[in-house]
Amino acid sequence: MSGRLRQAERSLITAGHRDLDRELALRGTYVELRTRSAHSRTTSRRASAGSITGMKLSPPWRKALLTLHVVTAVGWLGIDVVLLTLGVAGARGADPDLVYPAAALVGQAVFVPLSVLAWLVGLASALLTPWGLVRHRWVLVKLVITTVMVGAVLFALLPNLRAAELGAATPADARQGLLAAPIVSCTLLVVATVLSTYKPWGRTRRTAGAAGNGRAVRAAGRRRPTRPAADSPVPGARPEPAGTRTGTAARAPTG
Repeated sequence: MSGRLRQAERSLITAGHRDLDRELALRGTYVELRTRSAHSRTTSRRASAGSITGMKLSPPWRKALLTLHVVTAVGWLGIDVVLLTLGVAGARGADPDLVYPAAALVGQAVFVPLSVLAWLVGLASALLTPWGLVRHRWVLVKLVITTVMVGAVLFALLPNLRAAELGAATPADARQGLLAAPIVSCTLLVVATVLSTYKPWGRTRRTAGAAGNGRAVRAAGRRRPTRPAADSPVPGARPEPAGTRTGTAARAPTG
């Protein structure tokens, strides 16, 4: 009678473990599907956060775009220093018929087109690379700085450059503008360069939350439910009577 009882208990325990194995397998499948879904949503949010969805540059093209971005930015700052030098020379009494026409030529022929080109290349570098346009605070600040600068060049500096073609007849307010504009522009370009070098402030709030949710979901997906040990009790199974063993080990011999 006791042998049949032990056999029935073994059968019940085996059936319970099989049901538990099925439940664990279903849980693992559910967690994996949920992780994939959340990861896809997070990836889509990252892709749409200030970048062109579906547009991904290969490494050679990305390096070419980065090189063009650096060249235009350095050229923008260099021509700005030239205009600042001419403005200081004119304010200190240099020949106005030489200084201001030169500033007008350099500004209209090189500085204004290069400013617009550098802004467009920087915008493309943000949209076509993993940095994005609104993912990082320093990128947003740099975008605001360069956008304000391009607007000032087109609507404030350009009229002064046209007036500088008059040479000695250049109005006083235009001469002051040709001195003040390069000072402000050089300062803002140095600030933008520092931002590009140090990249402070981290991600924006939207993309930081999406990245945190993605990491949490991936961490949850790595934690799989574990199967209990073979000798752990199964719900619904009768406890084994004292003095009996259901494992494969034989009863210890008595002396």
